[in-house]
Amino acid sequence: MKNKILIISAVLFLLIISVGIYWLKRGDGCFTRPPFYNCHVENKFDDIDIKWITYQNEEYGFEIKYPEKSIHGKYWTGLPEGMTDSDALIANKIFVKDNNFYLNQEYEQRFDWQSGQFIKTQNTFIPEYKGEVNYGFPWHIIVLDIDNENELDKLIKQKYGEGCNYQEKYETNFSGTYDVKIKGDGKDMSSTKCPINYKYHLKYSSVYKKAAFWHAGQECILGLSFDDCYDQKISDSFHFID
Repeated sequence: MKNKILIISAVLFLLIISVGIYWLKRGDGCFTRPPFYNCHVENKFDDIDIKWITYQNEEYGFEIKYPEKSIHGKYWTGLPEGMTDSDALIANKIFVKDNNFYLNQEYEQRFDWQSGQFIKTQNTFIPEYKGEVNYGFPWHIIVLDIDNENELDKLIKQKYGEGCNYQEKYETNFSGTYDVKIKGDGKDMSSTKCPINYKYHLKYSSVYKKAAFWHAGQECILGLSFDDCYDQKISDSFHFID
């Protein structure tokens, strides 16, 4: 029995070594990626003309534009073997639950090792704002009624941390909609009570008495590649309406 275990262990060891040598020979660091990944395929989507969709919500009084399709960031350096161009471009959608609006790809893709195929699963998850300080999900947009700048300051402390304060607002390209700048407490991330180290967006309107906030993470979320990111363009399109 002991000899049998030793033989099986030796075979497994040789198999692992063989696989490692194979991926090392492929070069370009490919051995660190999943074996279905083709690291010699270049991104071919930068020049694609993507249609933009206008989303309008009359109940919560805002409008935003977003790209009809995008590519998940894990594929920006190239497509895995077995995935077609049409498979990679997935439709975006705004998922809605009350005042929570979640902009995300309509489908999640994963590789099924048993079938050897890429499987699309429809996204149904919608995050909800609980009135707590947390990082949350990128592109989770929350719209709230805010009567004045004092209430806006309270919201900032509630959402971003008690060390955060309302500093000032800036005009946008849309009348009645302002970008809000937050002032931190000046402390480092290990001791701050205003832990913002990501791209946040906070919109406010004294006319419509509303505020909306979301973040786009520390890196690009929606786009076709690292050089073709849509995050800022989407954010700039947001504005409050009657």
